[in-house]
Amino acid sequence: MNSGWRRVILKFVFELGNRKLGAHATEPPVFAVSKYDGVVLASEYFDKRIASSSLDGYKLVNSDDWVYSTIHIDEGSISRNHFPYAGVVSPMYTTMRWIGRDDLASYFELLLTSDLAIRAYRDNAQGTVNRRRSLSWETFSNLEFVVPSFQEQRRIVDLIASVDSYIAALQQQADAARSARSAVLSELLSAGGDDWTETTLGDVLAIQSGFAFSTSDWTVEGYPVIKINNVRDGKVSTESCSFIADPIPQGAEKFLLKKGDLLITLTGEIGATGTVEQNFPMYLNQRVGRVSIHKESKVLLQYLAVLFNYPPVRAEMWSLGKGNAQLNISPKSIHEIEVNLPPLSEQRWTIEIISSMDEVIRSTEQAVADAKSLRSGLLSDLLSGAHEIPTSYDRFLKAA
Repeated sequence: MNSGWRRVILKFVFELGNRKLGAHATEPPVFAVSKYDGVVLASEYFDKRIASSSLDGYKLVNSDDWVYSTIHIDEGSISRNHFPYAGVVSPMYTTMRWIGRDDLASYFELLLTSDLAIRAYRDNAQGTVNRRRSLSWETFSNLEFVVPSFQEQRRIVDLIASVDSYIAALQQQADAARSARSAVLSELLSAGGDDWTETTLGDVLAIQSGFAFSTSDWTVEGYPVIKINNVRDGKVSTESCSFIADPIPQGAEKFLLKKGDLLITLTGEIGATGTVEQNFPMYLNQRVGRVSIHKESKVLLQYLAVLFNYPPVRAEMWSLGKGNAQLNISPKSIHEIEVNLPPLSEQRWTIEIISSMDEVIRSTEQAVADAKSLRSGLLSDLLSGAHEIPTSYDRFLKAA
């Protein structure tokens, strides 16, 4: 154990709350706990009301009270209420109050949502069904963690807050770039002109759905088969693919993909597109279509990739989709969609502009991902004591 670090049992920094709302004249806000966003308003987090019609048995949560999901804490569902007002949570939650005098509550916010703590929750949860294993207050309150001095806790909280601010600024840049792309795309694709051509997608392209592979065709290695989950964000990924081996099923060979092919999803999130960037054999599942351009058609494949992601075109695809549990759209329905195409010179210009904006978005989002990875590794080292912040950092705290 590092010098200045000590063992803390959670019942010495928290006390159980769990006070019920009881009879009430006015319905209070209902909270939920998200493993990513902490305590949130249930009315904003869910599309519909999930609270009971009567809230009498719900538990009170004051500002700065803590809440954890008894059956989902091992996924990180534990947080402090940062809203400046009280609310209630479902009886499935455990509520508690901070009583620590020698420790910093904001440090424990980092600690109790860390991988270190989640492993402790999982090791101590009770029950036989993984999704319904629970962590009682008695067990939770007796968990023990090794923590640094109060001053080191302050340094850690401040440093991580600085990293979080940097990540938030990067995310704002990415969001702004996406908004700008959407506005520019809308203007470019709706401009129109005398030299634009009104047509249907079926007049300029054909979409061929893939092959219905049997489960008996799958193997643990061989050639990847592209499914709907592999087509996203303009790219075609081979992660988590199923595979088939030689000899491939008769008829499947015509769905052999090549670099540069444009694919479109026909099920689920219909209309998502991706361009094949690999140059090795891949095959096409029936829920994904391959786009080919008719000879003599005055349209570029890259322009179609942009067009398919244009909100009005995407919305029309969704309106043509069939099915309740999961939307499906046929290539024939997509062929019937009416579009207005600019001349090739404007198509190239549109591709160039959108591609440059996409590159900015990709690089910014990669910076966000890198910063989050840095935060995760840094926090792990700081919470474990593998790295300590020098005392000279305190002058930054005083300046703040």
